[in-house]
Amino acid sequence: GVLSLAAKNYDPLGLLSTLLTPLKVAFQNICKGGGSWDATVDAEVESFVRKWLLQLEEAGGFCIPRYCLSFPKQELSSCQLIEFCDASCAAYGASVYVRTESSKGVNVSLLASKTKVAPLKEMSVPRLELMGMLVLAMLVSSIMKVVSSWVDPSVHLFSDSMTALYWVKRKNKRYKQWVERRADTIRSLVGNSVWGHVQGNENPADLQSRGVTPQELRCSTLWFQGPEWLRRPRSA
Repeated sequence: GVLSLAAKNYDPLGLLSTLLTPLKVAFQNICKGGGSWDATVDAEVESFVRKWLLQLEEAGGFCIPRYCLSFPKQELSSCQLIEFCDASCAAYGASVYVRTESSKGVNVSLLASKTKVAPLKEMSVPRLELMGMLVLAMLVSSIMKVVSSWVDPSVHLFSDSMTALYWVKRKNKRYKQWVERRADTIRSLVGNSVWGHVQGNENPADLQSRGVTPQELRCSTLWFQGPEWLRRPRSA
């Protein structure tokens, strides 16, 4: 089934989450249609899954380096966690990168990501963007508990939603209960971390919210290393 196809991919760090988003969305659409667990999927879904499997076979394997510190710890001039989030009507997610810099250059590596399909109950895109920010805040909080024992990185968070950023940044303004509760949770999780705006075409999490084909993922520098400006030295 479609669900077992997505679930059998063991990817606890979410490094291939962009690849699995279309499968998760397809399964949700099946659920929306009211199909039973063992019912045969319609021709459109079957065609999509077969095409996805064929593209995966054609793309070959994925090799993802897992060591994120390309320079010895004593040579680091800076270490940063750079995080992005995004949402669409179909899914929302967050991705975290480690950016290290030394006299030898700059290195950026994908550390982890998390993607979720949008709720069955229809929701506005700004609210979904806020959900993406919440996923990001929870992911960053978990990562900091692990990495803080060997390095103390500065944290920078990015979203391409001005509305959601406004909700989180304006601490003294009251919103509807649904928005206020999530904005408060985000603030409590990431504390004084800096939130910034990023253009949609430079946001790696955009790939999570819409999904990509195996071929697109294989050659995506944006996904595995972040936007181009992130890889420049600070003085550039």
